Amino acid sequence: MAISKCTVTLTNTTVSSNVAHTLATQQTGALPATGGGVYFFENNDSHLILRNSTVTNNFTTRATFKSGGDGAGIYVSGLGASDVTMRNSLLAGNRKVSSSGAEATSDIYLSFGGSPINSEGFNLIGSIGNSLITGTTTGNIVGPTAAPRADRLAPPPPSRGPPRRHAPPTTPTPTTAAQRGTQPP
Repeated sequence: MAISKCTVTLTNTTVSSNVAHTLATQQTGALPATGGGVYFFENNDSHLILRNSTVTNNFTTRATFKSGGDGAGIYVSGLGASDVTMRNSLLAGNRKVSSSGAEATSDIYLSFGGSPINSEGFNLIGSIGNSLITGTTTGNIVGPTAAPRADRLAPPPPSRGPPRRHAPPTTPTPTTAAQRGTQPP
């Protein structure tokens, strides 16, 4: 999904299983693919709002270089008065893949000084990468690039009918009171 010069609100939505491939040309060589799930081009008054949504299992690839492009989940490019806002959403499990098949986490990437993520609370972000989070961080679970948080979602089942959805884990994930944003009774 490419977003530019508009406001896009994703509510109760899953962005999953998308791939941005590198295209090599003789004139330009091969440039990394970016934004496997969402490519967000900031340019004055563009907005991406995620509410109760999931961005997972998206990929970027690079055919001739060491690794795929950054921002396999969300890639924010450009400068401007724009923003990405998240509330009660999951952004994790997105990967960049090299031509040798090696994978690395790449959930979000801000290029050229893009705006920080505006949090409205209760988000799971697997790897923050080079991004910053501002706003309400209550209930957020955020992993550093070196040790990303797992999304723990099962892959969507094959289906020919309604939209496919990722199933929650069959065993609960242990969390601390600080991670839940609440104190025990």
